[in-house]
Amino acid sequence: MKGENTGSVKRLFLHAMRSQRKELLVYLSLMLLGALISMSVPLCVGYVTDRLIPKSESNAILVMMFSLILGITAGLLINVTVNRTKIRIQDRKSVV
Repeated sequence: MKGENTGSVKRLFLHAMRSQRKELLVYLSLMLLGALISMSVPLCVGYVTDRLIPKSESNAILVMMFSLILGITAGLLINVTVNRTKIRIQDRKSVV
């Protein structure tokens, strides 16, 4: 009895996801990119505090600061895009 419904549930899921593949790929790739950017922030801070501040390299500190600001901005934009993709996926699911 349980085995009869398993095939139909799987087919139903695959049919529902057929139109969602592009959005899911965008969603997963943006999440991966966001994770990589978020890992770079602690690495940059560690580099600044361990190597640049003791040597008083002000130009390198400024470059690192601007790169951190750029990384944070990119992370925020990725977060907004991921959330918009989630909304699009939910809207398409409600239509289907």
